[in-house]
Amino acid sequence: MQDPTKKKIYTCQVCKKEFVEWVYRNRVACSRTCASKMSIGCPKPTRQKPEIHITKDCLQCGKEYKTTTHHVRLRGSNFCSKDCMYEHSSANRRGIDNPNWSGGHIDNYGPNWHRQKRKAIKRDKSTCQVCGYKSGGDIILDVHHITPAKTFTDFELANNLSNLITLCRICHMKVEKGKIPCPILLGA
Repeated sequence: MQDPTKKKIYTCQVCKKEFVEWVYRNRVACSRTCASKMSIGCPKPTRQKPEIHITKDCLQCGKEYKTTTHHVRLRGSNFCSKDCMYEHSSANRRGIDNPNWSGGHIDNYGPNWHRQKRKAIKRDKSTCQVCGYKSGGDIILDVHHITPAKTFTDFELANNLSNLITLCRICHMKVEKGKIPCPILLGA
């Protein structure tokens, strides 16, 4: 082992000025400025594998495009552009192919829906049955079907007051997504 108390005279490889430094340091530059100038000209070592360019066919438009093996490994790279990716996703993830699909949505709950909705809100005293929010603020009150309306063949049964419950918009979304259980009405 070298004696750390010994110093040696070195010559800077950038400015050719002589400087004194400890022997164990083996410096090649006299200052950080010279070391920075020296590192600008040196290529930096890379640890990544070199990227290999390949050609593929776009799944949407069929056009040939160039990509790298890195992009293929990273995200699949099946499309020549984001527009083609969005078009393909839009066309192929509708209805039952969409992971968020749960049987579709009914736009029309029948001719008695609005009357039954008003009755349910009145029965529940314009209050969310989960969090207790009272109507009158910024949050909108919704009426939720306890048993989904799409499971009924008759809208009269689907819109029966015993199957309806008043929820605020926030709690309604949580119940629909299954994050909280739907409350059951007592005495309805």
